[in-house]
Amino acid sequence: MLKVALVGEFHDVGKIFLKNKNFDIIEIQNYDFEYLKKHSASCDAIGIRTAKLPKEVLSECKKLKIVARHGVGYDSIDLDYLNQN
Repeated sequence: MLKVALVGEFHDVGKIFLKNKNFDIIEIQNYDFEYLKKHSASCDAIGIRTAKLPKEVLSECKKLKIVARHGVGYDSIDLDYLNQN
């Protein structure tokens, strides 16, 4: 089963959709980098709203295949690191 970390508040319809597609969902409301590293490290995907995802966090996510940003822009996500890895 693929694991998705939802960082921030997501609508229930989206969570139900993912659960119906057999994704294991981890909801994260604590944006502390140590907390994010610990709880997103084993995820295949991250859905994010306004939190920051620096290299420090992303480098711990060895299985990560996709980061989906809810909203506009990727200023808070280290795209250089993602593109290199």
